[in-house]
Amino acid sequence: MTLTEFIRGEIAKPFDLATNNCAHFIARWVADKRDRDLLAVFGGLPIETTEDLLARHQMLRTIMICCRSIGLARTSEPSEGDIATVRCGGRHRCAIRSANGWVFLDECGVLFVSPKMVKPLMCWSV
Repeated sequence: MTLTEFIRGEIAKPFDLATNNCAHFIARWVADKRDRDLLAVFGGLPIETTEDLLARHQMLRTIMICCRSIGLARTSEPSEGDIATVRCGGRHRCAIRSANGWVFLDECGVLFVSPKMVKPLMCWSV
């Protein structure tokens, strides 16, 4: 599946902090590309614990642990389809690199953002 096809399938899914947030968005992308569950390390944890980690600005550490657990390599030069934790609009977000910038899911839906408005914090090759 191409990134465009993936995004088309995601647009209709409403944001939900517990079941469909930016971490779930990139996890579905990784599952499609690598057939691995990015969020498997949370298996067995209460949803409140998982969401608490993400909500308390620990997203960078949390996603780093997830990526490490499935063997994704860090990259300093993300290309289309790679994932990252980024800072945009004063918030940490999980995002996918597109040909023209970054794409992520938040309360407003799937957003495409110029690279000029995003600061990649940690990136992984998918």
